[in-house]
Amino acid sequence: MRRHGWTVPMLHELSPYSSCHGKCLTQKQYDIDRYGKTTTEIIPLNIQLRLCDDRDPRRFIHMNDLVRTMLHELAHFAHGRHFVGFYKFNAALLSELVKDVESGELSRRVDWRDVPIRIARTEEIVYTMARDLKTTFAEMIGVGREDRYKYRV
Repeated sequence: MRRHGWTVPMLHELSPYSSCHGKCLTQKQYDIDRYGKTTTEIIPLNIQLRLCDDRDPRRFIHMNDLVRTMLHELAHFAHGRHFVGFYKFNAALLSELVKDVESGELSRRVDWRDVPIRIARTEEIVYTMARDLKTTFAEMIGVGREDRYKYRV
């Protein structure tokens, strides 16, 4: 996070019965310079992670899965939606973590057992990309929020 200049003001725990492993709440800030060029900055507000297993709420999720989820949520700081750029950036964050663990920079904080093998399963990537594509398309054509659910995956 220091490398990218990110801070997370709030870190919350999600319910073990939540439908997802993590959520990232961000806000977009638009700046217009004197030449009329608009720049967009994504400001992180909080990250929510599910720490306990949904099958047994007394058991914690393995650190490997928590690190994978945290990398996924951090990738939302640069890319809001689950498109190709998002997953490329998520993979870049994972490779940065691997390099830091190899160099010993994260000794005593992250062990090799905690480093995920991959960012996501193929089915998961296809599902989230299709869902976000449908949402984006619905927003582009002006379909209302109540109508958008007709086009769910």
